Amino acid sequence: MQAPLKLYGVSGRYATALFQASSKKGNLQQVEGDLATLVAARKDAAFSAFLDDPTNKATKTKELAGLMKDLKVSETTANLMHVMAENGRLPFTEKVAEDFQSLMMASRGEVPATITSAEPLTKEELADVKAALGKMVKKGEKLNIDVKVNPEIIGGLIVDIGDKHIDLCIHTRIKKVEQMLAETS
Repeated sequence: MQAPLKLYGVSGRYATALFQASSKKGNLQQVEGDLATLVAARKDAAFSAFLDDPTNKATKTKELAGLMKDLKVSETTANLMHVMAENGRLPFTEKVAEDFQSLMMASRGEVPATITSAEPLTKEELADVKAALGKMVKKGEKLNIDVKVNPEIIGGLIVDIGDKHIDLCIHTRIKKVEQMLAETS
């Protein structure tokens, strides 16, 4: 199966290869879950240090095989981690998982959208924003919305949908005015 997106860089190549291998094996959802497990396990300082340590690849590869069994990941995911360990690419694990998630979303016709506001949106405000964003996607595509709160933007919204970035926050407007005033001085 051809990957639904063209990804670049080290993580993109690994994620694309993993997507193709897992689609051939018919375990895309399992691998998606495996990667979520690995990203969650990476929050453990010892596991994170283990993945990021570039020394002794041979020992790391053997230890990693045992860890993959303990985490009960699929053979496809274990093979990915083995290859990444041999090539010294384990520090890219989270980025590979992120890129794989992008491939999975694209294969399901989902469009990622992030809404950032200075304070939590009410249900009505969120519904209005979702309705407006719904008009920006193609027919048959679904929005996968992530809502974030960042008080530093002061007010307004920042919306990232697909590859579009819409910045309607007060913080950016203030910066633009400050820049214009600095240029006229």
